[in-house]
Amino acid sequence: MIHTASTVTTDKNSSLIFGSRLQFQDVGGRNVIPMASRWRPPDQGSYKLNMGFSVDSCLSLAGVGFLVQDADGTVRAAMKQRMVLCDDKLQFQATVVLAATVVLAAVKFAFDVGFRSLDVDMSYSELYHLLQSEDPCLAFIGSLVDDILLIKNSCNDCKFSLIKSSCNKASFSLDYRALSSATSQVWFDHCPVNISSHVLFDSS
Repeated sequence: MIHTASTVTTDKNSSLIFGSRLQFQDVGGRNVIPMASRWRPPDQGSYKLNMGFSVDSCLSLAGVGFLVQDADGTVRAAMKQRMVLCDDKLQFQATVVLAATVVLAAVKFAFDVGFRSLDVDMSYSELYHLLQSEDPCLAFIGSLVDDILLIKNSCNDCKFSLIKSSCNKASFSLDYRALSSATSQVWFDHCPVNISSHVLFDSS
């Protein structure tokens, strides 16, 4: 199994780990599902859900961002928030747990604000395979997988898709900005001004 993550060091005291760019590729024993190379709108009547997270390992903080768009690409809901992490959540295995935690928080947000037909994009291959499996999840993130599937099964329709992180600039920008703000923000039927150009780029 190959694990990659991009890291940007801003100065000697601050290292930003872009967990939203964390990707997993399985080789041997499992089919590799190709990731979509561009953002695609959902079917009419459904809503596309994208999410991302960034981690500042020096400050033990994570910024998360969620974005819900309709078939026209219009932003119907968005959220950004900052999370405080324990030291053990900065290890690689715990970063996988964080990825599952972010996906769970994203689908719960979308469900709680009323969206029941979801097309969920993610860049986490390992988590994607666990969500697609019909077997009980015995992995260390099994309880998180079960909680995600519980919300999925409560929706009228919910499916998961793999997408390259480069096609998800809008939610990446949102989660990065969340790192610098202690206040959570939610938008309904309004695109946050500071990510509008990224929304247009992703959907172009």
